[in-house]
Amino acid sequence: MQPQDRIARLSTWLHRGTLFVLILIPFALLYVLASNGFSRETLPTEFPGVTVAEDLSATQLAMIRLVGLAPLLITLFVLDQMRRLFAAYQANRIFVAESAGHLRWIGIGLVTLAISQIIVNSIQILLLTWSNPPGQRSLTVGFSDAEIGFLLAGGFVTLIGWIMSEATRLADENRTFV
Repeated sequence: MQPQDRIARLSTWLHRGTLFVLILIPFALLYVLASNGFSRETLPTEFPGVTVAEDLSATQLAMIRLVGLAPLLITLFVLDQMRRLFAAYQANRIFVAESAGHLRWIGIGLVTLAISQIIVNSIQILLLTWSNPPGQRSLTVGFSDAEIGFLLAGGFVTLIGWIMSEATRLADENRTFV
């Protein structure tokens, strides 16, 4: 069996898996919305150690939830770029500018995801405590191992994408001389 056949076969499975997750995420979000999983009662478990304002309005809660969707949208973008990359690999379009572009966008998306999680968490905590009396409001900026991992992985994938772009450009240039 040729390496291209193995790449195509594995890419077929990865494409299907990624497509399944892309379809599943919106349904999971709808399920959580329908089961009232985004209610005020879930806030203490989502934001431990944060003193939630007693008079948190429905508008504030909606804003907290809306801001929290930003990382999910970025995740969907990254998954779609992965799906497109796997589709290209399935069609044996491996060392082409298209695939390198998808790799770069995956990397950029992972870096953006890490940064957005830090920013979104800070904004959500600020909104949660906005109605608290002075001295009890919070603005917390923090990051975890996950964000560091996403930053490093995103930087790595972005770099690989740039290297692949340069390699495909040089290969195209060399083909014109031969």
